Amino acid sequence: MLSGVLDEADIACLAGVPHTFPAVARDPRGRWRQVLADSGAQSRSGDCAGRLASRTPL
Repeated sequence: MLSGVLDEADIACLAGVPHTFPAVARDPRGRWRQVLADSGAQSRSGDCAGRLASRTPL
């Protein structure tokens, strides 16, 4: 799971969305993912390489 490595802004950037779904609204069984899929919510891949590279020392 990348949530321990990336922050919510990084994850949103990688997904191509302005924000992530709030962690407090997520149920442990993952039903929230199906609700978003059924609602037609889609992610758009963006170019986050520069953002992530600038925050991650190699």
